[in-house]
Amino acid sequence: MSSLILGFLLALGTWAEEDIFRKKPVTREEAVKLSAIFPGIGQISSGHRLKGTVFFVLEVASITGTFHAHETYRTKLSKFEQAKEEYLSSRSYSEAEERWRKLSRQKEELDRLRRTRYALACSCLGVYFLSLLDAAFISSYEVSLEPVRIEDALGITLEVRW
Repeated sequence: MSSLILGFLLALGTWAEEDIFRKKPVTREEAVKLSAIFPGIGQISSGHRLKGTVFFVLEVASITGTFHAHETYRTKLSKFEQAKEEYLSSRSYSEAEERWRKLSRQKEELDRLRRTRYALACSCLGVYFLSLLDAAFISSYEVSLEPVRIEDALGITLEVRW
């Protein structure tokens, strides 16, 4: 059975090299729709593989970081609430003072985690909208710079198509 699967995978690789699975690049409208589904897919489908891969990896990393920061924030928040209850139940001034220092350190850490969480969420949105913008406008430009001879002088022609 494993040799059958191995043979199929080898044949699949051979077929892929023969352009059986390749299709023509998608239009700009299709690229925008694909980038709206997930950043980078529109760029990859329209032939900009490196740029699309970068957008895809950046979005996955931003989402992963956001979820991790959110869960860390929630865990630290529950510990902060426990420390606050301990502070309020202090029986002596010295005990309360020690718990207040601990509580203030935890509050600073919570503030830092909240800012990190918001920054990562904003990076998710930024990568998403930058990918849409790129698929709609930037990737569709073809820019060429070529040397030309104008009368007896050399010149440069800049050509932009969209």
